[in-house]
Amino acid sequence: MANRALWPLLDGLRALGHDADAILARTGIAPRSLDNPDRRVPNSAAIQFWNTAVSITGDRNLGLHLAESASWESFDLHPYLMAASATLGDAYRRLCIYQRLIHDETRVELVERGEHAVLRHSFVAGGSAPRQAAEFLIAAWLRVGRHITPVIWHPTAVHFAHPSPGCLDDHARILQAPIRFDAGENALLFPASLLATPCRAADPGLLAVLSRHAGRVLSSLPAIETTGGRVRAALGDCARKDAATVARELGLSVRTMQRRLRSEGTSFAVLSESVRRRCADEMLLRPQLSLAQIAEALGYADVTAFHRWFTQISGMSPSVFRKCRKLPSA
Repeated sequence: MANRALWPLLDGLRALGHDADAILARTGIAPRSLDNPDRRVPNSAAIQFWNTAVSITGDRNLGLHLAESASWESFDLHPYLMAASATLGDAYRRLCIYQRLIHDETRVELVERGEHAVLRHSFVAGGSAPRQAAEFLIAAWLRVGRHITPVIWHPTAVHFAHPSPGCLDDHARILQAPIRFDAGENALLFPASLLATPCRAADPGLLAVLSRHAGRVLSSLPAIETTGGRVRAALGDCARKDAATVARELGLSVRTMQRRLRSEGTSFAVLSESVRRRCADEMLLRPQLSLAQIAEALGYADVTAFHRWFTQISGMSPSVFRKCRKLPSA
């Protein structure tokens, strides 16, 4: 993770009256080492930072509060790139393009699901960010998106992969949207029509300068290739291949592939399930496909088996999922 990812967290802590340096010290990160925005902090240190910060502050909703309290400047390059963009859609697309300036092993995707646009965060190797980081990211995306447009808008829904923390007063106040927990993803959903909303400070000249700078920084980063990313690519669209087939295609033994995946914090089963779930969601949003066709495409023997699997992992049946995605509260 890049140092710039910590800057708004530290700024937000100070704005809330907390001793950010003490938290850094407990985490083992030297404040002076954070001067270079592109220098990397180990993921383990970032996780420890969040855990330590919650422990010291006693704030169970710290992620939301930091996204709300951090200064605009502390977010560094991204909000300026977004504000100078022509439309909200362009702004969020630049967030996706330059995500690696924040984190090497995560990605942000902007996709359209029917009438809704979805901005989604995930790890390249599979899995979702932990609660505090996820809530910080979604709240920050929403804060910037609201700030750069001249209209007052609200998400149609917010999805979190983690369970509900209980009291949701702060979530309701800050996010102002229906929230679904245990959703299998960390995502912001909003009307696709908002993608065309002009940014009130759009500046083509400034955008060109900032984009050149961001592009140079991005191109200077070393190439990375995770085993998880290679496995996801090999699985393709429907995750019907087994571990032996994928390992053979990658030129690895199953044992070596699984060992490397474990070192990246994932497994073949997790990746396969993640790909299968994503494909199921996308196919269910295509009304021309019957449940029988989807079940067959995903490798299930019949609709009943597919129905049982989907209900278990999503908390709703495939038909209810389809119905919900047609509604603003989906």
